[in-house]
Amino acid sequence: MKINAIRSLLATTALATSALALAATDGGAGNTSTGDLLVTLNVTQLISVGGLNDLTLDNSNDFQAADDICVGQIGGVTDFSVDFSGANAAGGNQFLLDDGTGNTLSYRVFFDNDADASDGTEADAGNGAVTPTGTYTTMGALGCGDGVENSQILVQIDPSELLNATNTSYTDTLTVTVTAN
Repeated sequence: MKINAIRSLLATTALATSALALAATDGGAGNTSTGDLLVTLNVTQLISVGGLNDLTLDNSNDFQAADDICVGQIGGVTDFSVDFSGANAAGGNQFLLDDGTGNTLSYRVFFDNDADASDGTEADAGNGAVTPTGTYTTMGALGCGDGVENSQILVQIDPSELLNATNTSYTDTLTVTVTAN
């Protein structure tokens, strides 16, 4: 029992001494004075998506368009997931273009974790998720500079869907959400 009490006292003393070593100390009065303080940096994991541009689908681009974007990070984010949602989502479909009168056409969204769109993964129209998740890598900086892209979004409408068009202009607002894993 006595040995345990001595061990506890020694542990408490060691802890108090180490805490004092980390505390700021003021300098004493004199011709010069020196004090010390501890500087601590706490970095929160953050992720950002940038470089987004509006897309236009028409017959000059075979009704598909791509946007090179940047997904950046700080705090050691090594991978992320991406989800898309459309403002006109209805009936289990996230991706609907609307003509303003309620007539809709469905479109498809792809995500590629490089800027060549050669091997993009289609987002699920039911929930907007891109699967697999957690396999994408970020840029090494949160603020992506001008002209620095590491990912791509591709949007397209199937030619068969165009047969249902009853108006000349359809729009949707596509929201891109990146989440650090």
